[in-house]
Amino acid sequence: MSMLLEFTRSRSSSMLMGHASGKRADLCRPLLFSTVNERMEKPRAAPLDNAKTNNTQLYKAVYGAYPSCVLRRGNLFKVGVRFSQFFEMESVPLQAIFTVGKRPSERDGTLVTLAVPNTVDREGRVHETTDHWTVSVSFHSNDMMVLKFRSPSRAPVGKWSMSLKLGDGEVRPAKTPIYIICNPWLPGTPNPRICYHASEPANMRR
Repeated sequence: MSMLLEFTRSRSSSMLMGHASGKRADLCRPLLFSTVNERMEKPRAAPLDNAKTNNTQLYKAVYGAYPSCVLRRGNLFKVGVRFSQFFEMESVPLQAIFTVGKRPSERDGTLVTLAVPNTVDREGRVHETTDHWTVSVSFHSNDMMVLKFRSPSRAPVGKWSMSLKLGDGEVRPAKTPIYIICNPWLPGTPNPRICYHASEPANMRR
């Protein structure tokens, strides 16, 4: 299962440059990241799926009408992407962009741009490392795609933003905030108890 992330739509343009099945590709209409089951029966919102796999299901931020995504660094998380029509993975490049802070920079790891592979990798061997950000496509069928990500073990802790860019089109930011916090379950964490509390805003805890 994957997390719910709602995206904003630009008033100036509803299309992203690129092609899918010989037509211009429109990313997510409506612009949503939504849960996708493996049988692709019907998308449904399940914001707790990633919370459970990240040990953050006790945070009040992941509940309510406008839940946030609370993730632990070094852990896997999934995101479902929906296109307006059948999407050919090889037809146009797709990028996922993560940022944190006021002045994101690739140098300090606060700006991350990931090229989404154009092949499905159900085994996800690329995620065996926690040294750097990784992305894979765990499922693709018609107009739906499930992306799997893993943040590095030393990813900056804080409130992150996520965007998608299809081809040369505009960047589509997600409305849903993503919080990456410390991970006391991750091997090599220097002081799990301090790490556990220092990175978690009080208003996020239940």
